[in-house]
Amino acid sequence: MGLVGIPWWTTDIGGFHGGDGEDPAFRELLVRWFQYGTFCPVMRLHGDRSPQRVVPRKDGSPSCPTGSDNEVWSFGEDVYEILAHHLRLRETLRPYVRKLNEAGP
Repeated sequence: MGLVGIPWWTTDIGGFHGGDGEDPAFRELLVRWFQYGTFCPVMRLHGDRSPQRVVPRKDGSPSCPTGSDNEVWSFGEDVYEILAHHLRLRETLRPYVRKLNEAGP
């Protein structure tokens, strides 16, 4: 992307729609995607996870469904340890990424 003039790009780690956090195949995909995202210019765990939940409104009006939890600790302890490791790694890269950002295109 940088070679075509787009230096600050990202992906929605885990995809945006769907992705059941209880599914072992999705958890494996999430780990690999997170590892990849660690070294992208912008790292972002983002999306609307399955299964959908309905959150009732206080006034009784119809509510909109919302996705399941999407924090790094939401996918099981084994996955959390891997994701936390990569968050710490990304944090060590912060000065490098900041310096690249200041350099501009």
